Amino acid sequence: MADRDRLRLALVIPPFTQGSGGHNTLFQILSRLESRGHTCSVWLADYHGHMRDVWPAVMMRYEINDFFAPIKGPVYKGFDAGQGADVAIATGWQTVHAMLALEHCRARAYVVNDHEPEFYAALDGAHVG
Repeated sequence: MADRDRLRLALVIPPFTQGSGGHNTLFQILSRLESRGHTCSVWLADYHGHMRDVWPAVMMRYEINDFFAPIKGPVYKGFDAGQGADVAIATGWQTVHAMLALEHCRARAYVVNDHEPEFYAALDGAHVG
């Protein structure tokens, strides 16, 4: 794989909304990887159905390209269409399980984009009732 010029990358993301700085960073990186010849796909891990009513084509053509960065690769909701990748990339703690479950991946990575504990309150034992 080290001798290859182009890789197949699978980016696993949590649900997003317009203005998400973390998603913006990820899609900017993805756009630049595509411009260098890599084949990229986006996989939405939406376990709670936050984006259940949005079609994958709408997510890519409008929401991702307008809100964040122009990407060319396919966008998938769920993982039934898995086709493997040279590198599968988790982008948040909520995406790790899905990324690990992707079959036929040669390598796996975790992009640390934010200090995740600041986004999710820690449980304080004194307040648990």
